[in-house]
Amino acid sequence: MLSLDEGTTGATAVVVGLDGEVRSTGYQEIAQHYPQPGWVEHDPLEIWSAVKLSAKEALLGAGVTAQVLGVATGIAGRIWVMWGDASGGGIAVTRSNKAVTKWEPVQKIALPKNTTAFYNAQGEGSGGPLDAFVDLLLGTNDRGFWRTHVLARDSLSESTSFQSGGKGKSAKLAFHATDAGDPLSGAIIVVARGSTVLARLKTDPNGHAAMSLPVGNRNGSLKATVTAPGYSAQTISVGLGG
Repeated sequence: MLSLDEGTTGATAVVVGLDGEVRSTGYQEIAQHYPQPGWVEHDPLEIWSAVKLSAKEALLGAGVTAQVLGVATGIAGRIWVMWGDASGGGIAVTRSNKAVTKWEPVQKIALPKNTTAFYNAQGEGSGGPLDAFVDLLLGTNDRGFWRTHVLARDSLSESTSFQSGGKGKSAKLAFHATDAGDPLSGAIIVVARGSTVLARLKTDPNGHAAMSLPVGNRNGSLKATVTAPGYSAQTISVGLGG
């Protein structure tokens, strides 16, 4: 895990293993500017550069073999991270939650054919999705510029409970849509059996939505698909085995 801390005098990065032990650290100093007595200012571009340099130092010190391609700002304090190498056939991309304590499921992005090396990589994700810009080498000596658009990756979970009443057994399906652990409000969840749509739900501010349906007919599996602006659609299977 890579942890980033931007302080008053510098940016610190720490790589922690799955056992909780610190593997390596990186640090990059940030200049202080005093325009008048009692004031202190920082250059935002210098802060961003220091964050990237400290992260690279920590990762190299920990022996991380994947080439870190870039770090980009995301919406509402989130951070996009890209990494990979040409031999791996693509780059890995993920985005943090607002507190930068959890991460979305990693996405693997395919590269142009004949890519043999990466150079500079930058990104812009303050609007939600990531616009990634990468300088790369195609073949042996053909330099190229590659741009790709990456949607954020949400997650959908579901739990089923059963009730018996005068009209028979019914199932309550409770859904929870999240983005790296943060609730995803206003997302649309479509529940369907085959091509038949059973419900179209909208998540509340806590990312929750629910529905009930009779259990008498279980022919055909149920699927639930969550969609939201700026996110790729995710589909899960819904079990009624109660």
